[in-house]
Amino acid sequence: MKIAFTIITFLLFLSSTSSGQDIDSLNAKIAELNDHVKAIDEQIKHLQEQRNSLITHLSELNKIVAQIRYKELISEGVPTKISFVGARMRAEPSGGAQELARIESGKEVLIFDFYKPPFFKAQYADLVGYISVASLEVNDFIEEKQNELNGGSTRGQNTTQRQDRLVRQYGLRDGIRIYRKEPWIGMTSVMAREAFGRPNNINRTTTISGTLEQWVYQNRIYLYFRNGILDSFQELQ
Repeated sequence: MKIAFTIITFLLFLSSTSSGQDIDSLNAKIAELNDHVKAIDEQIKHLQEQRNSLITHLSELNKIVAQIRYKELISEGVPTKISFVGARMRAEPSGGAQELARIESGKEVLIFDFYKPPFFKAQYADLVGYISVASLEVNDFIEEKQNELNGGSTRGQNTTQRQDRLVRQYGLRDGIRIYRKEPWIGMTSVMAREAFGRPNNINRTTTISGTLEQWVYQNRIYLYFRNGILDSFQELQ
């Protein structure tokens, strides 16, 4: 403020008395003002450095807070939707374990920080058991746990690249549906393989009207194709 006041005072003085000043006196005042400008520039630089340091410190604190909140969240359970195929909650992380409940598509469960592929520990109502990841809509928590097991921080990057590739290849609507593993009538067999991978078994029938195929997956998803186009799909209960 003192520097700014000095500059303003000098400018007012200059405007009122410039006609009576010699060139040397004016040059001396100009040099003085230049020194003031340099001093202000130094102050601005110092303040900018302080600002950048504070922003960095604030970012680090926000990361710590986010980590604490994340740990609190997973200890209480991460809300997760059941996918279109529905789910079977089992007493143990095994496909042959006792079935505790069948959960409809769209219902919400809590999943916990326990993942023994392909099963997450989960809670539904007052039941606690294990649900296959194939029956869960993918969220950030699920991707992170899968990434940990795959031993690479590149999984998130690869996942994004895969989604981008699918959108470029099949268009926005179909690319997103394939990425989310959502079947639909009219889906091609190529799209289905992109979404669900190679089926465990294919039952094929050839008729006068064309070829019928039943694709069977381990998570009990059944896809029915007529001449390479999805005609119907189901989960066997």
